[in-house]
Amino acid sequence: MRHLPSAAALAILLPLAACGSEPARETRRSVPAETGPSDDPATVLAADPERLKTLRRECRIDREAVGTETCEAAARATRMRFMGEVGGR
Repeated sequence: MRHLPSAAALAILLPLAACGSEPARETRRSVPAETGPSDDPATVLAADPERLKTLRRECRIDREAVGTETCEAAARATRMRFMGEVGGR
């Protein structure tokens, strides 16, 4: 009878643990679709602050899933915006 409280606790806690998990993500693109082959991804991201903000958050959560190159482009874009190298502010 001693194991019953721990089994009951697991039965309650396991479904609750799933409540805090991150919802399934949509298929991500590293940069907006309208980029051309000669466009630098960091420049494109710097011009789109909402996409940059979302991408930086995704990089913090799971850099491996987003991709190192994409996260590095987001970091360069953030630096470009901070230094005032991109219009649109």
